[in-house]
Amino acid sequence: MGLPVYARAVNPAGPSKLDPGQVGIAVACGNVVCYPGDAIIGDRDGIIVIARSAIPTLAEQVKQQEPNCTVFHSGPDPELEMLGTAACL
Repeated sequence: MGLPVYARAVNPAGPSKLDPGQVGIAVACGNVVCYPGDAIIGDRDGIIVIARSAIPTLAEQVKQQEPNCTVFHSGPDPELEMLGTAACL
């Protein structure tokens, strides 16, 4: 499938199979508690959890940041390339 997998260790026993489990409760992932409604965002570098209450504020900040991202993704500045610092971008 080509999906990345993030793991700190292997747990051969797995979760308890004595009951059907629960849905819509907090779970711990890598020492971080994830609550229902939290956003879990990942890429090849890792995963972050954003609290549901912070999502509207962060969404607004991302909109304000977008013009900067457009400049960043347009490529290295030719003047910086001549200085040999284009790799820092």
